[in-house]
Amino acid sequence: MNRLLLLSLVLLLTVLSVHAQILYTLSGTVRDSASQQALARAAVVLDYEKNAKGTYTDAQGHFSLNVRFGQHVVVVRQLGYVPYRATIYIRGNTTLDVRLPSVASQLEEVVVTSKGYDRNVRQPLLGVSQINIATLKKMPAALGEVDILRSLQMLPGVTSVGEAANGVNIRGGTTDQNLILMDDTPIFNPTHMFGLFSVFPPDAVSGLDLYKGNVPARYGGRAASVLDISLRNPDLNQFQLSGGVSLVANRLTVETPIIKGKLALLVSGRGAFNDFLLHLASRRLDDIRAKFGDGVAKLFWRIDDKNTVTAMGYYSQDLFQTNLLGSLANVNATGTQYAQQTANGMVRWFHAFNDRMNLQTTALAAQYIPKILSIEDSTSNKVVLKQSLLQRQIKSNINYQLANQKIEAGISATHYRLNPGELIPGNSLAVNYQKTPIENALELGIHAEDEISLSNQLAVSVGLRYSHFLNLGPSVVRRYASDGLIDETTVVDSMQYGAGQVTKQYGGLEPRLGLRYAISANSSVKIGYNLMRQYLQVITNTTTPLPTARWKTSDAHIQPQVSQLWSAGYFHNSKNNIFEMSAEVYWRSTQHILDYKPGANFLLQPYPETQLLPGRSKAYGLEVMFSKKKVS
Repeated sequence: MNRLLLLSLVLLLTVLSVHAQILYTLSGTVRDSASQQALARAAVVLDYEKNAKGTYTDAQGHFSLNVRFGQHVVVVRQLGYVPYRATIYIRGNTTLDVRLPSVASQLEEVVVTSKGYDRNVRQPLLGVSQINIATLKKMPAALGEVDILRSLQMLPGVTSVGEAANGVNIRGGTTDQNLILMDDTPIFNPTHMFGLFSVFPPDAVSGLDLYKGNVPARYGGRAASVLDISLRNPDLNQFQLSGGVSLVANRLTVETPIIKGKLALLVSGRGAFNDFLLHLASRRLDDIRAKFGDGVAKLFWRIDDKNTVTAMGYYSQDLFQTNLLGSLANVNATGTQYAQQTANGMVRWFHAFNDRMNLQTTALAAQYIPKILSIEDSTSNKVVLKQSLLQRQIKSNINYQLANQKIEAGISATHYRLNPGELIPGNSLAVNYQKTPIENALELGIHAEDEISLSNQLAVSVGLRYSHFLNLGPSVVRRYASDGLIDETTVVDSMQYGAGQVTKQYGGLEPRLGLRYAISANSSVKIGYNLMRQYLQVITNTTTPLPTARWKTSDAHIQPQVSQLWSAGYFHNSKNNIFEMSAEVYWRSTQHILDYKPGANFLLQPYPETQLLPGRSKAYGLEVMFSKKKVS
């Protein structure tokens, strides 16, 4: 009996041992729980806490693993989805179908960043604010409209000179000293309706970076700050439709995949056509018309794992009509219309050589056309004063990322073409056609930047940019008797330049420096220095964004603005980086800023240097900020 029991025990152990050595197949599919779409490259891991083994799903979401007999823990993960975890017992070939719910269906927002929430302390840069659109939407909105420029005025050092101000003033600078970019394309007038609303479609914006202290070396062309606004990429897998209606404007946004996982399109538009409400409010407003609209389309193409192509188009238009403001000279007008339009386009190619190095090349064009239209009393003919500014640019950046170092280098070429003023009489008999000379200019730039952590306490960001500006013909350049006294009475001679000839050139180095020293894990002190050159500026004797405000390139008599900024600050985080506190002091000195002579008139003026005076400006201040970054 005992021998029989022993024999049975040995036989059982032998069978179990054989079973343990036999490999069975665990297979199945991984899909989206809502759309049932197969998820490619999802990670399937077996016995994660022991002798882990795993695989990835193929393009159809299938996976297959060889598994031994017994109990196992299976974990399935995919970026953007809630992980799946289960304990299974393998007795033979087993099929496991997994449905992963999207993170977006459970969380309000997921923020993925390589810098962490303590970048306020760790980054070797001062005066940098990074804000996502979810944060902007939580701020107070005017009549239900999310407005980026008004939201920025809650930051220290950012102010507005009034309701009719075209943009914002940053650290004592003027509105034209801010480089405003939307997906790399410049925005020359960032407001609708004389500064009441910003031109950026809020439903298409993903976030923004404001550099009012240390400006990275890849940016150039302005003297005060950089506002870089990013538009979000369309969803490659799901169709989405959203919109809204308010007293100010109506919005609609559509995202649709064209080739799932590869190619998708986002279209977002906004229009304000509710000016009929003005007539209901008061009869005195019957002659006022106020309309604006803007729209953006963005195409994203993921060619493969190492190449993507992005294309963006943006259009904006404004119209404001009133009989309360003055008309153009020599026009007996019943009303005046102020109109403006912006048309931008961009194509960007991104190539990743490996996980550490990538190359990004961008070609873009941006055109801004403001107009004043005076409606003649007797004939209803429109006399038009038209200006235009066209900027075309091509640039390329290469980035190299190490464990404690980030290196960037790049080149750029920018062409400017300005029509300073053109008076088109139409059918008017009282007005003659006039046109000021077209301005052409070329700006070339090369830059390199290195951000490195030398130790746990010390980090440095060093950048150097060289810019070279060429004012091009055709043009007529006057010579005056004295550089200090330029007016119509001191003209000595003039020189004619042909198309493409260089009439004047400027250039120079633009160093950028940021240094951070960590006092503790939660506190640091920083110092910074910045030098920037500005070759394109606005000349005007008003603060309102009327089309009479004239854009002007540097030339033989108007030198580029040169701004130097010194800054220092103390930064502290607390409560696991939930609360941030900073205190910064700055001092800025700017040379060759433009002021105007008493009674100056820039309208259709072929030689604006006779109406201008060069000068210097200084700005200094203390900025203190306390913020809560996330919910504890």
